[in-house]
Amino acid sequence: MVAYASRGTWVRPGDVLGSGTCGNRGCLAELWGVRGRRHPAPLQPGDTVTLTVEGIGSVSNTVVRGADPVPLPTGRRGGRERPCPSHP
Repeated sequence: MVAYASRGTWVRPGDVLGSGTCGNRGCLAELWGVRGRRHPAPLQPGDTVTLTVEGIGSVSNTVVRGADPVPLPTGRRGGRERPCPSHP
C-alpha cells in the first residue's frame, strides 16, 4: 500500500494511510462497479479530507495536485501449472 501511495507523492513518517470500507457498503471500486459511474466522485485538488478518531481528535488536509504517478507495469498472466519440486 505504501509503495502504491508513494508513486506520485512523498510518503513521510507520520503520514496516515487509510484502507478499508467505511460505512458506504463497499469501497469506491465496488460502488463504482455496481453503480456504473464514479459516484461518489474521486478526490480532486481543493477537496478537504478530515480523519476523526474518537477520543483522539481530528486532522484535516486539503488535496493538492501532486507529481504524475509512476506507471505500474502490466501484470503478468501465468498458467495455473506450478513446477513440481522433485522435477526442476
